[in-house]
Amino acid sequence: MTQPTNDTPAPLQWICLQLIPLEGKDMSDPDAITVWWNPDEQTLFGDSKTLVMDLIQKAQSSGLETMQGAFEITEPLGKPSQLAAILAQKYWVVPQPVENPGDLPESA
Repeated sequence: MTQPTNDTPAPLQWICLQLIPLEGKDMSDPDAITVWWNPDEQTLFGDSKTLVMDLIQKAQSSGLETMQGAFEITEPLGKPSQLAAILAQKYWVVPQPVENPGDLPESA
């Protein structure tokens, strides 16, 4: 088994989520938004944090129906599949790892 060396970069803890509204959805904010998410700390950061948290709370209280059937939402800030299922109802999600909240991906 290989041991990590000092040259091995530490994994990035934050994910920059660029959320692009899907066409045809009734959206109060038609512009793309960006939030930063740390699944280990189960934390969101950014000006649109409240909007995303509202979507999460609605999914937790009323459940989530997807094309594949019902989806149980138990820990959406800690389980990427659950957060993705919630956000994919209204947004095209572009996730990219970053070092710190507020950082933009290198390709942005």
